[in-house]
Amino acid sequence: MDYIICRYGELALKGKNRFLFENKLISNIKTCLEKNSIKYEKISKPPGRILIKTNSSCDCLKNIFGLVSFSPSTSNKLDLNEIKKLALKFYKAPPFRISTQRISKVFMTSQKINEEVGAFIVKKTKAKVDLKNPKTEIGIEIIDNKAYIFNKKIPCPGGLPVGMSGLVTLLLEDKNSLKAGYLM
Repeated sequence: MDYIICRYGELALKGKNRFLFENKLISNIKTCLEKNSIKYEKISKPPGRILIKTNSSCDCLKNIFGLVSFSPSTSNKLDLNEIKKLALKFYKAPPFRISTQRISKVFMTSQKINEEVGAFIVKKTKAKVDLKNPKTEIGIEIIDNKAYIFNKKIPCPGGLPVGMSGLVTLLLEDKNSLKAGYLM
């Protein structure tokens, strides 16, 4: 694993001030990584994603507001044969599914990648494909002339980054008010 792909949701809907939200989210990510003594080479911001170049698992990211999910991944050049070989390494158990997202529309279609990589894994492992209930889901994201392959999506709280809105006052009465305060 050499990259962490960070996905955000609500931020993508922001207009001309979207960059402020993205920069605050990156600042929060850097603070989290530094507090947990996680070394990283760089953090980049391609459209719709945040990429962290690191060899660490970065489990602390699951507590970052603003992120919807993240995935430890391995990057590779846009070569279908290389993508197939790498995806095979991420295969764990049958049935499986390939899910491709092309953030940069520079390579073949997502469906074509799914079919080609899926057929390669079926040929090598004799495994069944199950699109609705797979035991192994192999993700491929095409971002800026690179393919990022992963098999784990770790959920995060979502919402907006901490520090982008005002203070919240909370009247604690029961567990539900505590949950509401957490989500605010």
